[in-house]
Amino acid sequence: MSLTAFVTISYLIEYSSHDKQDKLEEIMIYVLQFFESTINNSSNFDTQKNYDFQCYLSNIVHSILEKYLKSFSQDNALKIFLVLENSFKQRSGVYDEAILAISSLALSNCLIKKDQKGRFEPLMDSFFNYLNFSLKKFNEMSLNKVAIIATGDISRALGPNFAKYSSEIIPILIEILAVK
Repeated sequence: MSLTAFVTISYLIEYSSHDKQDKLEEIMIYVLQFFESTINNSSNFDTQKNYDFQCYLSNIVHSILEKYLKSFSQDNALKIFLVLENSFKQRSGVYDEAILAISSLALSNCLIKKDQKGRFEPLMDSFFNYLNFSLKKFNEMSLNKVAIIATGDISRALGPNFAKYSSEIIPILIEILAVK
């Protein structure tokens, strides 16, 4: 039942009209509060159910970030990132949906106002290890694919500022091409 509700919320966001921007902010606040509760009160949930909720909530965050036309403040972007990062720490690992949500955060925060490229860069320093780890997961095709997509999104978001990460990322991408 929960999956259906989360999927429906994502679809409602995805297909909402652009005059609903204020509602998207309200939904994001609610989603982040719910997300934080899955991290802070994890003893109240079955672990797998908790992780499932985090995946669903990451999908909703991704949908909102894809649809939201305004730029998030650096404080709000940091809050979104920290919630997702805390879920990585709780799980002792990364997962596809959160990587995509962070990728959308990079794009929404950096490309909406073209004169403010690079606003994701302070978060990239923290995110880089997760992205790097995900790119090296050759045996986890889905995670690896999402990490490759995220790398492209983040390189577009950072523009020339992505160069400082290239020396570590490019060899991994070449290795991915060589894996059969």
